Amino acid sequence: MLRVETALNEALESQTYDLALDSWDCIAVIRDDELFEELTRYSRKKRDVDFRLRIAHAEFLGASVHQQEVMIFEMLRRSLSILADKGLAGLELDRLTPDATRVAVHNGWA
Repeated sequence: MLRVETALNEALESQTYDLALDSWDCIAVIRDDELFEELTRYSRKKRDVDFRLRIAHAEFLGASVHQQEVMIFEMLRRSLSILADKGLAGLELDRLTPDATRVAVHNGWA
């Protein structure tokens, strides 16, 4: 997670996205039980979104480090789709998504 997060943060920190968000936080749920369900919390007032999204446990454990990074990026990309469903769709999200995808392509995650 750290490598994916660092690469995205470094590539995107110089960009400005006029989204109603100050924070985009994702927690990967990689468990072999159903104790933690997926969760999305969006607060317009706090300008904050929190995700708790599942990644297939057995598949993740059996994957190479590179494939694990791909799975983490795919979880983050899915969070962007959820943002659009939460009403944040628009030109700025339309800019952020391909920018994030370019980072993934550069790192071999897409």
